[in-house]
Amino acid sequence: MKNSFIKLSLSFLLTTVCFTISCSAQTEEQALASLREMTKDGKLPPEATVADIESRFANTKTGALAKLLRARIKIENQDFAGAAAVLNSDVFKKRTKLADHALWLRGKALQGAGNHVEALNVLTELLREHSESVRVRDAKLLWATSAIAAGRAVEVPPFLVELTEKNDADALLLAAKAYEAQGSQAEAIKYFRRTIFLGPMGAAAKEARTRLDVLQPIRQLPVGGEQLLLAESLFTAKDYANAALAYRDLAEESPAMITPAIRIRQLISLGNSGNAAYIRAVFDALPVSAPEREDGYRQLVLGYAKAKMWPQVRTTIDEMRRSFPNGALVPKTFIDAGLAARDAKNRTDEGYFLNTAVAAYPNAIEVASAQFEAAWFQHDGKNFVISSQMFIEHLARFANKDTTNRGKAGYWPHATRSVPVIFKKRARCMTA
Repeated sequence: MKNSFIKLSLSFLLTTVCFTISCSAQTEEQALASLREMTKDGKLPPEATVADIESRFANTKTGALAKLLRARIKIENQDFAGAAAVLNSDVFKKRTKLADHALWLRGKALQGAGNHVEALNVLTELLREHSESVRVRDAKLLWATSAIAAGRAVEVPPFLVELTEKNDADALLLAAKAYEAQGSQAEAIKYFRRTIFLGPMGAAAKEARTRLDVLQPIRQLPVGGEQLLLAESLFTAKDYANAALAYRDLAEESPAMITPAIRIRQLISLGNSGNAAYIRAVFDALPVSAPEREDGYRQLVLGYAKAKMWPQVRTTIDEMRRSFPNGALVPKTFIDAGLAARDAKNRTDEGYFLNTAVAAYPNAIEVASAQFEAAWFQHDGKNFVISSQMFIEHLARFANKDTTNRGKAGYWPHATRSVPVIFKKRARCMTA
């Protein structure tokens, strides 16, 4: 037993010595590769291992990166003061291109340690010296948080104005907290409400709702600009059903705020939510002279198509063609209506929309896909002679303009063997 223990001890000692010799012989490039290997897949290695590399390659790029990694490890372990101390170095500026990241991480660590005054100084340095950094937004939010904690809440709203004007939810929430800290309850309520209506399902909105329940126990419905903000945020989030409702409320209660562009988004919301019952009335509210009128027709057609209201699709798209005979959106609308009919397995309307697009707009580049789809329509119907001729016509007309379907159009006439040899030779020439 004693001999076994001695052998085990010697083995461990030899392993340690070998590891130490191996590490001491490691080049900087090898050390950097080992850092990458240790941190792949988001893993963080033991701090002692990283500290060894940092020590052996001090004042080098590898040593600086090891220092940065060690600070991250300390932050993960909630040792914020220790992380801030590690990051208090100019080696990142001298040896890497990550000085902005190091400042951001140090500001975050100082904030975590409760040293808000020093955090403000570090974050100010980041914003001053690295104005183009990807960390600018994060640094501003951290600065605002520390400013509120340090009793400088009055400086926060003007400091964040660039972000709040862009409806940044996190910035709006911090502005609301700053106003609340100042005792400006009316402004705090206003910004908490903006945060909620901007992104009702987001984390910032959840926190704002909690604070608003304290400041304004009797909840008020959104009005005017708040309604618009809510509708637009829902539309951006592609929550079309709720966006349609929000736009409807806005139109009923604040009609003066409705612009043609907002009407278009209302049409898109109605169409995508499958609520086509009121879509015509919304379209009719668009001024006849508005530049958005053609797009309004398009959204009306697509809304009817989504609802599978095919008679209305035909009537509306024909009306669109009469109103805008040279409209840029008309060919594409015919094509999209045809593809929607195909998806619904409505072969009659599929053929009508695609063939009309080809016949009415033969020179429009958008029609390349429609011409191919019309040929494919005949192919699916096993009308191979017609489809082959149409495929070859597609190559003749669009080979040098749109090559999306060039391979298929060149292949199928040969595969079906149902087109004269002269056409096959022509197809080979076009696809060569």
